[in-house]
Amino acid sequence: MDTKPTMQERFDRYHEAHPEVYDRLVAICRHWRSLGYARGAINDAIGRVRWDQRESPDFDPQEDFKINDHYGAYYARLIMEREHDLLGFFETRTRR
Repeated sequence: MDTKPTMQERFDRYHEAHPEVYDRLVAICRHWRSLGYARGAINDAIGRVRWDQRESPDFDPQEDFKINDHYGAYYARLIMEREHDLLGFFETRTRR
């Protein structure tokens, strides 16, 4: 019997396949912090990554670049865990 991968497992695979997304999210959040924002919204940062990707000269509209909306919470926690200057930048809920 095949079991469906958990959301964490799906995120982990996506993150491993697209490390540039993490790097871009961190850069965006650091930029916002440099502008004086104490908090940020991961979904806004993800939207910015999507927009920047479409505006990139390398963008191929035939390739479907997607970031699952449900990955936001995973990215927020990962960023705050790894990037000490962004600790507390996102408000997160308790995991179930």
